[in-house]
Amino acid sequence: MPCYNHPTVDTVGNCTICGKALCQACAVEIGHKIVCKQCAGTAVIGASAATATATTSAATATKVKGADEIFCRSCGAVIKKEPEVCPACGVRQYSVAGVTHSGKSRNVAAILAIFLGGLGIHKFYLGKMVQGVIYLIFCWTFIPVIIGFAEGFIYLMASNEEFERKYTH
Repeated sequence: MPCYNHPTVDTVGNCTICGKALCQACAVEIGHKIVCKQCAGTAVIGASAATATATTSAATATKVKGADEIFCRSCGAVIKKEPEVCPACGVRQYSVAGVTHSGKSRNVAAILAIFLGGLGIHKFYLGKMVQGVIYLIFCWTFIPVIIGFAEGFIYLMASNEEFERKYTH
């Protein structure tokens, strides 16, 4: 994974405050934790690593997020949008547009549903084999064509998180 500041250099870890990927030149170790130079200069880090943890926990407990922040999809912590991994729990966040944690693309599923929905190809793509077989069995009735067409547009209208939660598990 490339460094946040130096895209051609490999990382040694992520900042425990903002989650940015850091190379050796950008990383600062404070209290056995890796932080970026920007976070190291803040008053939170200057106080102590324990205070930083308490401040992060307090921010997570209140669930208040800024415009450049998101909630971790696993632990619910408030984190910056940039990090690939949540600094609180270590779970990978969505980093590629349109691709979910399961690796299934919402757009691919929608296109398959719209054009090949009558055969249930989108169900096979999403790993729902039984539903895919049912679509195949009833394809001669054209009912799966109508349902697949509608499902394609539903997939397109859903957010990545909603698509992941409803359709890829």
